[in-house]
Amino acid sequence: MSLTLQVCQDCGALQYPRRDVCGQCLSPNLKNENVSAQGTVLSWTQGHFSVLPAFKDKTPLTLVRVKLDGGAVVLALAKGPLATHARVLLAMTEGLLIAVAT
Repeated sequence: MSLTLQVCQDCGALQYPRRDVCGQCLSPNLKNENVSAQGTVLSWTQGHFSVLPAFKDKTPLTLVRVKLDGGAVVLALAKGPLATHARVLLAMTEGLLIAVAT
């Protein structure tokens, strides 16, 4: 499984979210590449209400901060219980990044 993220062609840094220049070296030489969708949970939090109609019936929502094996850090919704340091696989579902324990 892979994700498509920006990769700096000058320093090799993975970047998320998308930007106009590299966050490490400020190069504009960025390219979309497929990278590993596996990573480790750095932290998590749980939301018990939402002001957005699309999420009101899905609470509580668990949001996880994941460090991908390639180095980038992303935010995703957790599917099922996840703990800090858990290994996860990320997938894009209905436009949302979802983390699932491996």
